[in-house]
Amino acid sequence: MHRASEALLKSVTHAEFAALRRAGAVGDVSARFFDPAGEPVPSGVDDRVIGLDLPAMRAIPTRVGIAGGPDKHAALHTALSTGLINVLVTDSGSAAAVLGLDTRSA
Repeated sequence: MHRASEALLKSVTHAEFAALRRAGAVGDVSARFFDPAGEPVPSGVDDRVIGLDLPAMRAIPTRVGIAGGPDKHAALHTALSTGLINVLVTDSGSAAAVLGLDTRSA
């Protein structure tokens, strides 16, 4: 799973992150964790989140994700390919990785 933001690290314990990883979580959108198929990975964290769940997020026409770096590639790919986000703001290396491009030839 990706490296968490500072805010998320203050809200989710190391034990909860470990349990989420074991349950198959590869990333999160607004602290709603998802698996490689973009499906929710339920946990006790959900009970503490004030915000939309993943199905409600998918109902929004424009869903912008902002992230980058090698530790986010798998989560970004999943979020894009499963419709959790449909607009991405990222760095060129992450964009190339998510698209499956070889950045060595660029």
